[in-house]
Amino acid sequence: MSISALSNTKHEMYAHYRALGEAQADCYMKAFGKQDNTKRNIWATMGCELEKDVIVKRRIEILKDWNATQLMLSRQDVANMYLDIYRDDAAQHSARVSAVNGLNKMLGFSEPIKVEISSPSDNATKTFASLFEDDESED
Repeated sequence: MSISALSNTKHEMYAHYRALGEAQADCYMKAFGKQDNTKRNIWATMGCELEKDVIVKRRIEILKDWNATQLMLSRQDVANMYLDIYRDDAAQHSARVSAVNGLNKMLGFSEPIKVEISSPSDNATKTFASLFEDDESED
C-alpha cells in the first residue's frame, strides 16, 4: 500500500524531514517555519502529536523505506568505485592498495589459507615420542 503525498504541505514537509532521521522539534520548526529555539519542547510535543496521526506516521515510514532503497549500492557499484580508485594515477599508493584488497575480498581471492589438522594416529604419536626418547637417553 502506498500513500501519495499528504494534502497538507506542512505535514508532508514534516514527514520528509522526519524520514531523514531529524528530531521531532527540528522537523516541526522547519516544516512550520518556527524560529524560536527556546520553545523546542513545545515543537517536539507538536511533532509527537502530529505523528499520532496514522496517515502521517505511515507516510514517514514509506519515506524512510524509499530513502533506504535510494542509499543501496550494488556490488557492481562498489566494484566500480574500487576500480576507479585503482585506475586513478593521482591516487595515493595506499588508497590503490586498499582498493585492490577490497576487490580481492569481494571476489573471494582473499580467502584465508586453510590448514587441516587431523589427530595423529597412535603410530605417528609413538614415532614422534621416540624421537625425543633418544635425546633423553644420551643425558
